[in-house]
Amino acid sequence: GAIGIRKRIRNSEKSSRMKAGPTAFNNLLNSDKIQYRVPIFQRTYSWGENQWEQLWLDILDIYDMEEPINHFIGSIVTQPISDSPERAAKHLLIDGQQRMTTLTILLCVIRYRAKLKPELWNTLSEEIHQTYLVNRFVESEDEQLKLLPTRADIDPLTFIIDDIGVPSDDTSVGRAWKYFDRRLQQGDIDENEINLRKLTNCIVHYLEIVSITLEKGDSPNRIFESLNNTGMPLTASDLIRNYLFMNIRDWNAQENAHENLWSPMQEMIGDNNLDDFFFRYLQIRNGDRQLQRLTFEGIQDLLGSSPNDERVEEELQAFHKFAHYYVQIAGIDTSGLNESVAEYVERLNQIDLLAPRPFLMNALNKVHCGVISEGDLLNVLYMIESFMVRRVVCGSPSNTLGKRFAHMASELDSGNFVENSRNHLMQIGWPSDDEFHYGVINSDIYFSSRLRARTRLILDSLQLSFDDKEGPDLKSPEITIEHIMPQNLSPEWETALGSDAADIHSRWLHTVGNLTLTGYNSELGNLSFTEKKNKLAESNFALSSSIGNFDEWNENSIHQRGSELAEIALELWPR
Repeated sequence: GAIGIRKRIRNSEKSSRMKAGPTAFNNLLNSDKIQYRVPIFQRTYSWGENQWEQLWLDILDIYDMEEPINHFIGSIVTQPISDSPERAAKHLLIDGQQRMTTLTILLCVIRYRAKLKPELWNTLSEEIHQTYLVNRFVESEDEQLKLLPTRADIDPLTFIIDDIGVPSDDTSVGRAWKYFDRRLQQGDIDENEINLRKLTNCIVHYLEIVSITLEKGDSPNRIFESLNNTGMPLTASDLIRNYLFMNIRDWNAQENAHENLWSPMQEMIGDNNLDDFFFRYLQIRNGDRQLQRLTFEGIQDLLGSSPNDERVEEELQAFHKFAHYYVQIAGIDTSGLNESVAEYVERLNQIDLLAPRPFLMNALNKVHCGVISEGDLLNVLYMIESFMVRRVVCGSPSNTLGKRFAHMASELDSGNFVENSRNHLMQIGWPSDDEFHYGVINSDIYFSSRLRARTRLILDSLQLSFDDKEGPDLKSPEITIEHIMPQNLSPEWETALGSDAADIHSRWLHTVGNLTLTGYNSELGNLSFTEKKNKLAESNFALSSSIGNFDEWNENSIHQRGSELAEIALELWPR
């Protein structure tokens, strides 16, 4: 709350030259030449209905008072931007853009409604426009708006400030405008028509904001982190972005770094993968697994407490470079990879273990730098697939693999890359032939739906091992996994399996010996084994051909077929 924020501000002031104090919204914007610029590194406007609702109810509470009192709604952190005196006084809006943007949108809505009834509200719409939305006496077009948002928000915000019409709801700015317009028409707490001039007065004079102004020597990132952010929760990548760009003091340098390095990287990777990328990058640099929840702190430690512009740009260059490797290894875009390498990457992503990513990103970097060959990389990819498939089939725990592969990423000698990789995999638990043979026969490999791609990788590989040139297209969506002994036993199946039917079913249902591929799974269902065998005999899946050699399907049959497939698996995934 307000007391907590003010306390932190007082503590920060002891070691900072910043100026801080409560002020009304009116005092922030009531100037003919002032502009608050949202830094390019800040995320776009992201408040939603929960935040809009809380702000609106707070304003209605003030509106309903006979003698209004100030209501605290949060803080803003700004830092002056040096410019010539005849131009608008510019301030970097380091924190508080969500509140400032929302209040700007609300004032646009009030102006819109006041403009519809000029006979009732006289000059209110023009007063709002000239006092709180635009600068009247500036020549430069980029200084017209008193609040200059991020590039992604500039078009929708300009649309409503220019009062072109009712905005669409395909942006957060447009949705906010429509929300407040709807609430405005619903009336006050007692559902009476709202007095627009009184409402405007409540917003600009009685909403109290703690304004924190930094001087040139102040550290924006330290102040930013010390505040209680009452807006949307920040992700690790949000914090990293803010930290990086707050340490680039020159505005033009910020724009260049954002446009040429950060923005292309973010577009390549995608917002949903950014946190994982920084986590994997940190593993490469530190050679340790790290705690994913401490990714931001790890990047801070990497850069140091007060990195200069050159140090930040150096790390941004490295991020940008490794982003290319990340999107390739994660399967987001493999177009730049050798065809064989891309195929192995796709297969590894089917297994859905993320631990090798830092190692493989670093390996791609070594290929790019000419330290190792693509042939070396292919050999190691082949080994890692065997390593991972064997561990998955044998049920080996994966919780330590992140740390192990992180060490591999930073420790391996490029001069003996393939042999050293093999030795490292042996040391961290590459199952032996005996362990793998036993696992293929006895382990459940029909994994949960989220990991079902692992099952398909194993079965598809077994099918392809028969070198059946007239075999089916395994990428067809019609191809599915078939349990020979069905998942739900019919009375006929229970009779055929005998008195131990329940135990046999539980023990062998999801093992490889009881699984095959088919293009007509729905037709097979709970058919008897004889009927299934006849159907599968007509199949063009070589994987199913041996099933026709059995007169009955029981524990021994499943074990025998599993043993035959285990021998093939040993050749497919050697150690």
